[in-house]
Amino acid sequence: SDRSGTRTAYLVYGSVATIVGVVLFMTCVSVGDMSVLFIAHVVTSVGLSMQYSMVTALLNDHVVEEQVGKGSGTMAILAILGSGAGYVMFAVGTPLHFTYLSYMA
Repeated sequence: SDRSGTRTAYLVYGSVATIVGVVLFMTCVSVGDMSVLFIAHVVTSVGLSMQYSMVTALLNDHVVEEQVGKGSGTMAILAILGSGAGYVMFAVGTPLHFTYLSYMA
């Protein structure tokens, strides 16, 4: 693909999909419908996957070749820290609407 045009568009589409999924998650909490939960999970997962793959591609486009390894390592560490933060929020009993909003932070 091109240097930034198509990749940036997919990054935006992934962000929109993630936000829609988070809103569906918040609706599911108040409605209690399992089908909404399933759809919310799929939409959010697809959106986050689109974002992550495009950020990885954009990293290679916009970071100096000698620094790509450091950038990839930093992204990996941040992904692990984000997952860990999610587990901590779950363990301490953070209300679900706060955990879903952390996706957008």
